[in-house]
Amino acid sequence: MNVYLIRHAEAESRSSSGRDADRSLTPDGREAARTAARALARAARIERILHSPLLRARETAGAIREMFPDAEVSETEALRPESDPEETIAEIGAGDGGAVAVVGHQPNLGRVLGYLLTGRPDTEIPIGKTAVVRLSVEGDRVQPPARLKWLFSPKLAARLMRS
Repeated sequence: MNVYLIRHAEAESRSSSGRDADRSLTPDGREAARTAARALARAARIERILHSPLLRARETAGAIREMFPDAEVSETEALRPESDPEETIAEIGAGDGGAVAVVGHQPNLGRVLGYLLTGRPDTEIPIGKTAVVRLSVEGDRVQPPARLKWLFSPKLAARLMRS
């Protein structure tokens, strides 16, 4: 099973409502999300998209959905920034297998990545905004040890799309 961890794109520093959950992507963030989604479409097949309920993650997931219109999309509380990585991993593994794109936030995604690579729940490997990390896990169970297959930053995604 392939798991793609994707941190949301650049968001405004403050929403008009003042609520963190309502922060929208900036124009540069929207473009970065579209570029990452196009690069991902060159490299992967996505069957499911999971995303946090926060607006910036929903908007980033929307860009991915445009490239994978047949993918099943689900919003989950398990992808909030402060969520327990074990809850997130259980949510990722709750599907029918296949390739899943997981759109969320720091520190949660960094903790998920650290745990899946090392097996240690106290390990965090931060993920930059709009970065995509491909992990491979044995079978349909999402558990350590995962294998890091590749990672691309927004700059690398832009280069891939220019070539």
